[in-house]
Amino acid sequence: NPEGIAASSRGMAARPDVTGRLASIDVPTLVIVGAEDAISPAAEMRTIADGIPAAQFVSVDGVGHMSPLEAPTAVNAAIDHFLARH
Repeated sequence: NPEGIAASSRGMAARPDVTGRLASIDVPTLVIVGAEDAISPAAEMRTIADGIPAAQFVSVDGVGHMSPLEAPTAVNAAIDHFLARH
């Protein structure tokens, strides 16, 4: 509904930028992004992963923002691999 979308947009616009705090994340972190994601672009997500000391970055080819629904096998494999290492 339009009111919900508008409220969500206002909420996202009002959020503070916390990228300066990424380096304080001290747990293994998996960042998964769809290579065709227009909402959270792969380059932006790569920057986030690079800011987290123990992050692993995975880009899933051929999918967008809903990569777990668009490519569940690839996303689950990335999660399985990450969990097996930790």
